[in-house]
Amino acid sequence: MEYRWLKKENIKPIPELLAHSADIMNRKTAICYEGRSISYKELFKKCIQLARFIKFHSYPGDRIAIFMPNIPQFIIAYYATLMAGRIAVPINIVSIGGELKKKRVTEIKITDEIRSQLVDTRPSIIFMADFLYPIFVQTEVDWPCVRVVASPKEWLPTIKKILYPFYARRRGRLVKNPSRCVSFTQALKVRFFIGNELNFSKISPNNIANLQPTGGTSGIWKMAMLTHKNLVVNCLQIRERFGDLLSYGKEIILGALPLCHSYGLAVCMNMTLLSLHGKLVLVPEFTPEKTAKLIKKNKITIFPGINRMYQAIVDKELSKTYFKSLKFFISGAGSISQNIRTGFKKLTGGALIMDGYGLSEASPVVSVTLPGDLVGLDGETGNLIGRPLPETKIKICDEKGNELPSGEAGEIVVSGDQIMIGYYNNPKETDEVFDGNGWLRTGDIGYTDHNGCLHFVDRLKDMIKVMGENVYPSRIEKELIKNPAISEAIVVGMPDPKMDETPVAVVVLKTKADDIYNSETDIMLRLKADSALGRYYLPSKIIIMDSLDEFKNIAGKIYKYKVKEFLLK
Repeated sequence: MEYRWLKKENIKPIPELLAHSADIMNRKTAICYEGRSISYKELFKKCIQLARFIKFHSYPGDRIAIFMPNIPQFIIAYYATLMAGRIAVPINIVSIGGELKKKRVTEIKITDEIRSQLVDTRPSIIFMADFLYPIFVQTEVDWPCVRVVASPKEWLPTIKKILYPFYARRRGRLVKNPSRCVSFTQALKVRFFIGNELNFSKISPNNIANLQPTGGTSGIWKMAMLTHKNLVVNCLQIRERFGDLLSYGKEIILGALPLCHSYGLAVCMNMTLLSLHGKLVLVPEFTPEKTAKLIKKNKITIFPGINRMYQAIVDKELSKTYFKSLKFFISGAGSISQNIRTGFKKLTGGALIMDGYGLSEASPVVSVTLPGDLVGLDGETGNLIGRPLPETKIKICDEKGNELPSGEAGEIVVSGDQIMIGYYNNPKETDEVFDGNGWLRTGDIGYTDHNGCLHFVDRLKDMIKVMGENVYPSRIEKELIKNPAISEAIVVGMPDPKMDETPVAVVVLKTKADDIYNSETDIMLRLKADSALGRYYLPSKIIIMDSLDEFKNIAGKIYKYKVKEFLLK
């Protein structure tokens, strides 16, 4: 098949693509951060400067960690690392996202997730936001590494830069200049000399670009090794899939997703700056009101988001005028409930949220829905997660690896040039996740329909075995959320001496919910009366909680293993 973008000659190392972007776009805006614009030319220049610093202080094959929120220094450090021929390690900070909003940084304990990402990769240089330094030092680094601290104020407009210390003090983020650290500004001042010269032509597309953290919902973190080719191919596949729905050089993308996450890194950052040559509007911390104002002010055209973001916007009942410029709303990193989908469509005057599916091991996108896929569905998309991207093969397999026919649910298994080469320093997990023919076992359950579209059912590890029968908790959760008194529901399998496992539901009631149907007994009675769930699907227990936030990361994804730990206690 003849492609417009997904061509062999377009698969180049990422530094070459950024250089090409800078040549073409020059002084046009690449990044907008708190009102300040950064051109493609300026971005490329800063990346070159920092790449020289990185190359001088590291060796080929070294890992370079980036421990930052969505600030310009994250983007500069990431691309500079690849320009220096080193491997970037975006440290996933979602495990402390909730605490950063509520506590002083000196009160926050480092999580096992962050510590393991640093210890397992042993980076030779660590770029970090200055206010994250008190958390970083808890790692107790026992290997030689250069520490570079960056302040969010460095790239702010003048007035905001003056006011930043007051803001940081109020938020509990004002910290003293850490000792034995290099400032990001100082690192940018390293001049060219023999020994730190850069040569992009020596960087192969098959070189490792990223070690991407993955697997947090299971409690076991791994680092997916993604090559330049993996990441670039995925950009080109997405571009090919959307075709003329995207406008070259004209798109303005909202960067509210954490760039440390594979979804934000690929869809917000790399797609915007390397493929679309658009403008990326960075959002360091998502709030529905501020985000809506940014969308209106910057005339955002594409909003990649997640369930939690859309839920927050719907709950605030914001004016339709904020969203007039938007062409696309894309949802990923988990399913989105029908209530949110319907509410968002009403709020925005008819906009449909298109779902995508992927995983960090696939760089990350595997499939995407387009407007044409939603025709006739009237927003009732169910668990549709779209058609596979070009040159992406998908099959559905049973427990023995046998391929299943259309309509039958089994494990989603994927093949394509965007698939990782393996897990860093973890050959055992690598062997387990690939089948004998090099196909990636996703650990997700789904099926394909007669149109070739993919539908998501559940996570394989979340499936509950009741008396030998497969019970999918997502089906129970969807029925529970239909109750007008329930805002959130999560179902997990708990040990049972008679049934092997039994479903247990944890729900949160709406703050404005009526008294009707808002006790455990009432919820169970309504579930039995209004749903077609079989007897194995009925929860043995329903627990009402005030919030599920203690089980969530900053992206709103619930760690089910944490729910199980809570229930066992």
